[in-house]
Amino acid sequence: MVILAGAAAGPGSAQAGSFSFDIFLGAPVNFDSQLKITQAGHEDLEIDAQWSSEPFKVPTYWDLRAIYWTSPTRGWAVDLCHNKLFLDDPPPEVQYFSVSHGLNLLTCQRLWVVAGNLVLVAAGVVVSHPENSVRNRQLVETGGQYGGGYYLAGPVLGAGVGRRFMLWRGLYGALEGRFTWCHATVPVADGEASFASATLHLMFGLGWAF
Repeated sequence: MVILAGAAAGPGSAQAGSFSFDIFLGAPVNFDSQLKITQAGHEDLEIDAQWSSEPFKVPTYWDLRAIYWTSPTRGWAVDLCHNKLFLDDPPPEVQYFSVSHGLNLLTCQRLWVVAGNLVLVAAGVVVSHPENSVRNRQLVETGGQYGGGYYLAGPVLGAGVGRRFMLWRGLYGALEGRFTWCHATVPVADGEASFASATLHLMFGLGWAF
């Protein structure tokens, strides 16, 4: 059993060889980027894309993380963040464009405890579920490399800082801020779309150390 002591329960009290598990909700801020759409028989579209996320609408934004502590102040984690993107004010050629059943960020994280704060860097891949209609040609959402409309879309990098707060025994509250950058290429009907996504993630949740 990991004992988290003090008002601010820093993960520095974890024992080597122990685990913890976090679940977060959040309010991501997605920065503007360039969206390029290539479709057979047409000129490419280059769009100054403004993105929204709607994190509290179903399917909601969420994040899950499992941590293995190799020492009281160092650990490794596997993290899955379910972000969403909606293209605001699309041009006339684009009826709608979203990645809302997941711009899923699957990463491996390296974690350190610094002055009671959790500091992390991350790298991994984007698993996307795009939904779009371009020039009235709708993407069929049942395909994908993994079935159900899911595609491996590109790389992701990230960094963050967080804090844990003891609630009861191994149960703790958690606040975390992260920044991620990814590049994704997703299908459209008879073509593809590519874009970068830079996101500030403001996250809050619960965890359990054991």
